[in-house]
Amino acid sequence: GKANHKYNRQLIDAFFKSASKMLSSSEPVGEIHVALVHGQGGFTATSMQEYRDTWTPSYYANEHGLLLRKVAPFEAMYNLSSHRGVDRGFKI
Repeated sequence: GKANHKYNRQLIDAFFKSASKMLSSSEPVGEIHVALVHGQGGFTATSMQEYRDTWTPSYYANEHGLLLRKVAPFEAMYNLSSHRGVDRGFKI
């Protein structure tokens, strides 16, 4: 079934709220790294419907005074395996 993005967005909003309180505003400035599956960030959306299906992390980061500085692909540095021994990656 389709994910209820309301809960995903509540999760990322609460995370940014909490994490932003832990960062220093003086030098050196802290960073938050968030790994999302392709499409969850909303940056590759080509329609409003695709964008509505994302977690909209940049919006929630901004709500808590955070700035998106970089978007980069996540390179897994481990072997994928499941409990059944079938190697499958995430849907990308």
